Amino acid sequence: MPTGRSSFDAVVVKDTIYVVGGWTIRGQEETTWCKTALKFDLSKDDSRWETIAAPPFQRRALSLGFQADRLVAIGGMQSKGGPTRKVAFYEMKKNAWSEGPDLPDEGRMEGFGSSSFNVGGRLITSTYGGNVYRLSKDFSKWEPISKLDDGRFFHRLLPLDSKRFVLVGGANME
Repeated sequence: MPTGRSSFDAVVVKDTIYVVGGWTIRGQEETTWCKTALKFDLSKDDSRWETIAAPPFQRRALSLGFQADRLVAIGGMQSKGGPTRKVAFYEMKKNAWSEGPDLPDEGRMEGFGSSSFNVGGRLITSTYGGNVYRLSKDFSKWEPISKLDDGRFFHRLLPLDSKRFVLVGGANME
């Protein structure tokens, strides 16, 4: 990447890697929140990192997924204001960001360290509080589909096939 970042997320859509969020930590220097989002075309031998439209937010510890023609940036820690449940859409064809539906209100930390992945054409998100949501087909709301006994953050939700997924790793403050 053009510069180092920590606490960002990335997703591959077809042949392109997208990177959103994070911050740059340089030892004793002041931490810098990343204001750019990037893409890299894996199908080209001479590909280089390119910036896409700047997100209307600066966040770290967010999750990034996709559904249909949109990237979905979920929650995270804001540069000002602490954790958030806010969601933003990036329409790849329009190179433009818009606001999405917030994660349902299940606590202040719900959007922090979530994990998201497309499973069978739909975006699934696992949150700090143990809630597992699916983004509606029309992008208007989050549908609860499961609740874990013990929530986790900084984990990975990975598809097994078009109907099943697994949650791997993570931490729990309890």
